[in-house]
Amino acid sequence: MAIYDIISRYSREHGIPVYLARSLFQKYMIRRENLKELDQTYTEGKELLHYMSYLHRGERILAYYKLGVHAWCRRLYEECIQLCKQGIDQDPSQSERKAAAILTIITSYMELGDYILATVYLDKYDEFNFPQVRKNVQYLRAKLYVKTEKFTKAIPALQECLECQDQNDRLPIANDLLAIFLKTNDKEGMQNTFLAESTFLPAAPNTPSKYEQLGLYYRVKGVFYLQQDSIEWGVNSLIESLVYYGKIGALEEVNKSFTTLLIHHITSRNNFSLELPQKLEKVYNGITVGTHEKIDSVFMRLIYAICSTTDGLTVNGVKTNKTKLLP
Repeated sequence: MAIYDIISRYSREHGIPVYLARSLFQKYMIRRENLKELDQTYTEGKELLHYMSYLHRGERILAYYKLGVHAWCRRLYEECIQLCKQGIDQDPSQSERKAAAILTIITSYMELGDYILATVYLDKYDEFNFPQVRKNVQYLRAKLYVKTEKFTKAIPALQECLECQDQNDRLPIANDLLAIFLKTNDKEGMQNTFLAESTFLPAAPNTPSKYEQLGLYYRVKGVFYLQQDSIEWGVNSLIESLVYYGKIGALEEVNKSFTTLLIHHITSRNNFSLELPQKLEKVYNGITVGTHEKIDSVFMRLIYAICSTTDGLTVNGVKTNKTKLLP
């Protein structure tokens, strides 16, 4: 990494755009693997867009695709679409990488609520002949039913998808089913889904999208069990949610899970277990290096509430207690 920093700095100072483009490309490809710094890496990586013409075509296409997926992970769906389209326009192949870029465009349009364009690109995606494409097309058409709230069609379609997909790819489908059950107040459906989690949780998650899906799943599960007064299951599930969102630096989602714990504690008057402060300490200290100010407010309010019934905890080596948390 250090050598690319030196090359890019020298190239910038001496006006050598070819070497600057190559060094920025290599730096970005290395740094994007650090899932906890997705925001910073994306901001820095976008500098590369000014020097794309100096990259070889293969590198240029790859950079557009990688930046597009990166934008999707940060929920910048319009930027994602623009970046992926630029890569697709320059890519004459029918590769799996190009197919994946079109898939990213489809899901972006879905998130933006543009189901017409999502369907247009879904038809383009359906033209690829890779085995996974067939399964994904089936799921995406079911997901369109979910987005347009055609639940009577969505539920059987999603259940069929669960049977067809590999276990490592089933969690988004399960989350879509849970979203339907939540909207229709189908508690039995939610309970049965949670009981079957061993059939759809990924064995070895290693991508931002999988961590995000796990964070969402455990938050929904945590809220459900808290509402059923299964406090231990609910709290432990919310902590799992914090862990997975923390792995990708999704601080807004971390805040939501902290807030859920805080609201439950305040409204239910149930005392948390004595083990909770230690669990929260481990989660907090593991996900907030350099970003404490973004989640401290909610976290400290939660800890203050817990400290009403416990002896406090240590945050980054500092003993926290009720008195210290008073404004």
